[in-house]
Amino acid sequence: MGKIVFTGSTGALGSRVLRYLFEFGVNPKDIIISVYNPNGIDPQLEKIVFDVRHGDYKKKETLEKAFQGGEVLFLVSSITINNEKRTEEHRNAIDAAINVRIKHIYYTSSSIADTGD
Repeated sequence: MGKIVFTGSTGALGSRVLRYLFEFGVNPKDIIISVYNPNGIDPQLEKIVFDVRHGDYKKKETLEKAFQGGEVLFLVSSITINNEKRTEEHRNAIDAAINVRIKHIYYTSSSIADTGD
């Protein structure tokens, strides 16, 4: 398998998934971490992962740069509460993945649901 790109890796879910992969023997050199705030990365993960890149859901061009060279994208849902904005951010990430020829996207949904009320 090619390189795996992770978004949301500074949060609870993303950082746990990364640790889980490392426990199963995934080589840290096969991981690209796309983060909104490079200063927010867990210091323990920063020691393990060599390729940390800036990627902002609101700016597709940063995502395209961050996703370059990846084959798989693990897309963690944005924490934006506004559904329209969150949809736009996810569309930016999916479009960026398509533009750089990511082969597979694994998406995690949000626990925030719009009931229409």
